[in-house]
Amino acid sequence: MLHLSPRPKRPSAIRYGLCAALVALVPLLSACEEEAGLPAEESYKAAQEAFDQGKYRTGIIHLKNVIKEQPQNKDARFLLGRTFLEQGSSAQAEIELRRAGELGIPKEKLLRWIGQSLLTQKKYEETIKFADPKAYDSNDLKAVAH
Repeated sequence: MLHLSPRPKRPSAIRYGLCAALVALVPLLSACEEEAGLPAEESYKAAQEAFDQGKYRTGIIHLKNVIKEQPQNKDARFLLGRTFLEQGSSAQAEIELRRAGELGIPKEKLLRWIGQSLLTQKKYEETIKFADPKAYDSNDLKAVAH
């Protein structure tokens, strides 16, 4: 018995057309991506403006772009934490604010914001421990109070 293999299928014109369209789109998509990306400094300024205007989602997008480019940017993390807090995402705010502290934002500057995020999450004992005056220099606390 003669066993014939099936005739190989030829790609249809539709497949060729789709492939050609995808190949043509790749350079366009990468050009759009480059155009949309702002340098970290400009993204930070745009985030600050968005925060001041109450456009928190826009600010978060800009700040995440800054952090993607500069993961050690303490100011961007601090503003991102405050933005999350204003948006109502207290747990995310706490994470970013604590990270900002690890990167060098003084604890005295973080006291109000982390305290607020902890209270919003109903972490009362942790709030008390975090706000313990013994952990701060009295001059720094006076500066925060004013």
